[in-house]
Amino acid sequence: MNKHVLQQIVTIATLAAALSTTATLKADDEAARSFDLGQPAPKDITIPTIDISQQRQRHTVIAAGTPDIYQGHATTLLMPDGKTMFCTWTLNHGGSCGPIKRSDDGGKTWSDLIPTPDNWTRTRNCPSIHRFVDPDGKARLIVLAGNGPLVQSISEDGGKTWTPMKPNGMHGIVAPTTVIPVGDKPGHYMMWTHRGPNDKDRAPLKIYQSETFDGGLTWSDQRMILAVKDANPCEPAVIRSPDGKQLLLIARENARKYSSLIMTSDDEGKTWSAPREAPPTLMGDRHRPRYLPDGRLMMVFRDVNRKSPTYGHFVGWIGRYEDIIDGKPGQYRVKPLHSNAGLDCGYGCLERLPDGTMVATTYVKYNPGPNKHSVVSVRFKPAELDALLAESQQVQRTDVFKSGEGGYDTYRIPSIIAAPNGELLAFCEGRKHSKSDTGDIDMLLRRSVDGGKTWSSPQVIWDDENNTCGNPCPVVDHDTGVIHLLMTWNRGDDHENKIKEGTAQDTRRVFVATSSDNGATWSRPRQITDQAKAEGWGWYATGPGAGIQLQRGAHRGRLVVPCDNSTMPWKGAESYRSHALYSDDHGKTWRYSQAITSGVNECEVVELTEGRLMMNMRNYRRSKHRARAISFSDDGGETWSPVTHDKKLIEPVCQASIRRYRWPDGEQPGVILFSNPASESKRVNMTVRASFDDAKTWPMSRTLHKGSSAYSCLVKLPDGRVGCLYEADGYSRIEFAAFDLSWLSLSPANTKSP
Repeated sequence: MNKHVLQQIVTIATLAAALSTTATLKADDEAARSFDLGQPAPKDITIPTIDISQQRQRHTVIAAGTPDIYQGHATTLLMPDGKTMFCTWTLNHGGSCGPIKRSDDGGKTWSDLIPTPDNWTRTRNCPSIHRFVDPDGKARLIVLAGNGPLVQSISEDGGKTWTPMKPNGMHGIVAPTTVIPVGDKPGHYMMWTHRGPNDKDRAPLKIYQSETFDGGLTWSDQRMILAVKDANPCEPAVIRSPDGKQLLLIARENARKYSSLIMTSDDEGKTWSAPREAPPTLMGDRHRPRYLPDGRLMMVFRDVNRKSPTYGHFVGWIGRYEDIIDGKPGQYRVKPLHSNAGLDCGYGCLERLPDGTMVATTYVKYNPGPNKHSVVSVRFKPAELDALLAESQQVQRTDVFKSGEGGYDTYRIPSIIAAPNGELLAFCEGRKHSKSDTGDIDMLLRRSVDGGKTWSSPQVIWDDENNTCGNPCPVVDHDTGVIHLLMTWNRGDDHENKIKEGTAQDTRRVFVATSSDNGATWSRPRQITDQAKAEGWGWYATGPGAGIQLQRGAHRGRLVVPCDNSTMPWKGAESYRSHALYSDDHGKTWRYSQAITSGVNECEVVELTEGRLMMNMRNYRRSKHRARAISFSDDGGETWSPVTHDKKLIEPVCQASIRRYRWPDGEQPGVILFSNPASESKRVNMTVRASFDDAKTWPMSRTLHKGSSAYSCLVKLPDGRVGCLYEADGYSRIEFAAFDLSWLSLSPANTKSP
């Protein structure tokens, strides 16, 4: 055989063996980087969120959307001088590249569009801009882009001119947002991206790593470093630890099974730890991390945690690097912008200026209406956010009624509403001579025009000599502006037991008074007992608390007032029932619903998203459930389902309050609030809870008053805060507390329902 032919055969065989070995090593390496994380962790949010999205003085619109132009998927770059910034983005969702602007004042103002080569417009999907320095010390700006094969454009003159986009040998669904220097040699950088089979954006998605040794001009082959069973890790971001010795990678999890995924490297990306879930407070897409001046870490991202109050919006997380490593939730979160298009937002970036100002930029549908998405930045200093956090932690507390003052022995049975003009109206019973539920009891009112900070002198709405006028349950008709105050009456010398047994001199009667001037004046109480009380009912109570006006469905506009009664003959607590009064003619006439049986009484009602009503009731069936009883209505409160129990809402047999705070808005979940003494045996530990899934679960809660506490009533204040009027300290006072919704999550020890 010819010597040269033999040498070629040997060379080919050697090359084939080498290729086979390389393929085997690559396959083994990929297998080693594939993981099964098992069951996902809970996704409850246990830190507060500060909302600055409506502080538009902080906003700068870099590129405004129009009815025809969608400005999307922006990234920014801050130059070493600390004031020059670039921003580049796409036209349409994942559309063509091309727009790029420059700012010379740290993002306050922006230039016209910088000219770019024609083929930029033929390049699609999420450009990212980076600054590289090669081994000779020459700096370049490079814009990476593409979907599948990646391309890049280079500027050698500080962003004034750009080369046409050219392939760089890498593959990914979106260009890398993180490119960081590694090792100790100039020009050595590492980047991360993701892709699915055949360079497609489909499962299973995996994360790949590549590096350059010449300042971004050429790139190494990509190495797969992360795959997770039943999950789709993608859009990775990387940040160094504060001491510079560790790399932390955080990735979006696009199957939504897990929170975001994290892993670390202690050898400059040569090897990586096994992945695990990030804290649920970081569950999101397209993270962009940046250290704050004081060493804390901030990340901005699109919030995709359905249990989050900012689900579907652009959000920022603030905490410590160690919080992420240790699985802790962090310090707090901030909502910089509100999305008017749900989840279509939030591919963001974050820069830190020399004076400590942070500039967060993203694409978002900035306003309702026909205009499409805009590129918008938000400016803030961490100290400003910290101050807002401190303010949100404060609970405004005011004693509204104090026993022994004003000629009354005791004040009980609090009720509160916001009048149509925003003033707060606080009602209660003024018990003249004792704490007893029987005797000379008047119906009282105090008003606040400043959100509960100060209150007017008490106003007597109803004083019927020595008789009992009580159980306030107001409801606002928002169609007419009229407030209807439903109340009960009985003779002052008729005790409850005799009324229940049918042996009293009279019975429990039902009345209503109205106000057409936001509670300033009231009509004389009008008796509606014949409309409200069925034959065979003995005891009767309106509320106590507040009624609602239905906002949705076939019965929209209906007034619904929660009530309870007993049946005769009296057979103990099993004779207690709950029901609703309702009016379809703005309070002219009233009808009572089917009674809810049995062993339930004092109650409040809330309207659920799909139009159902839920009655939340005091429960006397204690052998199996020391928790609130609930029932549902599908016909606007006329009939009710059999009683079930919410085991998370423990109670000591006492009144409670439930109130809708917010309806769902696009991808933002609704909020329902609940308050009661959270104890199975004693009237102590007044607690307020929040639900984001129509009262199915209560992931957020906090104790408002640890000591003795009993009846309460919730109200949403005109400024968006929550108000709670409740009995405290052995019925010695009725206190009003006001707080931000975020206050509920500030105490991690109290974030889980008992």
